[in-house]
Amino acid sequence: SAKELKEKYYNENVIIASLNHRYLKRQLDDLGFKNYFDVDFLFNDINFDKIVGNTWNNERILKQLDLLNFSLNASRSSKNLNLNSLDIVLTEKCSLKCKHCSNLMQYYEKPQMAEYELLTSSTDTILNNVDYVYEWRILGGEPFIFRNLAKYLLHLKKHSNYGNIIIYTNGTIVPKKELIYAIKESKSIVDISNYGSHSRKLEELTICLKENEIPFACKEPEWTDSGRVTPKQDLPQNKLEERFFNCCTKDVLTLLHGYLYRCPFSANLMNLSDHYLNETDRIFVNNFHFGVREKIKSLYRDKSFLSACDNCNGR
Repeated sequence: SAKELKEKYYNENVIIASLNHRYLKRQLDDLGFKNYFDVDFLFNDINFDKIVGNTWNNERILKQLDLLNFSLNASRSSKNLNLNSLDIVLTEKCSLKCKHCSNLMQYYEKPQMAEYELLTSSTDTILNNVDYVYEWRILGGEPFIFRNLAKYLLHLKKHSNYGNIIIYTNGTIVPKKELIYAIKESKSIVDISNYGSHSRKLEELTICLKENEIPFACKEPEWTDSGRVTPKQDLPQNKLEERFFNCCTKDVLTLLHGYLYRCPFSANLMNLSDHYLNETDRIFVNNFHFGVREKIKSLYRDKSFLSACDNCNGR
């Protein structure tokens, strides 16, 4: 705990090894620590082939370290605006209806598709105002339902300031030839959530991706108790900040119907009902939005909690 750290180890060196580094540093600053360091200086001396008892393969380790390096370098620059990831919600419609969906799709009674012109204009505005996005994550609902997905993937090619495009699907739909072409052309990666028998097209989908030499991953989802809206808890600010600090999706910016949000829970909660609306926790982005870069920077760097944290069970 912070209290124990200060009482017992105040004069020790602290090495931060976490994607939570910005928030850990904020805590350490509040405690008066001066002798803390980022972990990246150690990486060059580590031989990952000799790690014993590790449950991740080397490729996944290196990918996570690359993301951490990117995040650390981004945080060291006050001038550049580099984002870890951005979720693009193409549709609220889904071919499954998981009752614990952490993106709250189960709450939509009349799910809507993204309006294509608004989607592309807000995409262009974001990419024209940030320096780089490490992961461009395409999801829904079920993104393969979105009829303009192929067109959207090809539209993204006009930009070059993002890393991997990842399409998240539930294994119920096999894309047609036009979409397969666009996935290949955009060099997208397909990430499949395996829901067992509910992913009824899983085998057909994986065969299709292999035949077309499209990189993909397939894994069973890890369920958490974050897929429900709790009644407002009226938590004090320090508890809201603690919940926000511990959340694994607080840095997953989300674009939904032209609005940019700090996290997917906040995005879908406010989209579901005006009852949860807090305009300070979102930005409307389009080609004519003045000062959008500074607004994105503030949303991404300055928030210590969101109003939605009071209706979230934590993640």
